[in-house]
Amino acid sequence: MSLHEPIGVLALADLSGQNHPKASRTLARLEASALGRSRGADQRIRTATTTTAGRQIVDRIDRGRRRLLADVFHDWSAADQATFARLSQRYGDRIEELITNRGRTAP
Repeated sequence: MSLHEPIGVLALADLSGQNHPKASRTLARLEASALGRSRGADQRIRTATTTTAGRQIVDRIDRGRRRLLADVFHDWSAADQATFARLSQRYGDRIEELITNRGRTAP
């Protein structure tokens, strides 16, 4: 959540690939664990944010991911890293396109 705060529960569901009820239950678990909080009297228009404890966990995960990537790419040339980034983006874009268009038929 921290990169997209505050975020509505519907947007959180979309971002996490969950349906609305499951995203609401996930948010409730985060709140119960003091890692997230929601605001809004109306359940339909609640927004979610991370707490300080939640942000600390996100920051630790981010630092660990950066260390891992630094270890993976330390001996890759800049050109190889750029190619990998370009192909990874292309791959991700195609996956997103397939998921978005799932169930739709071509005209």
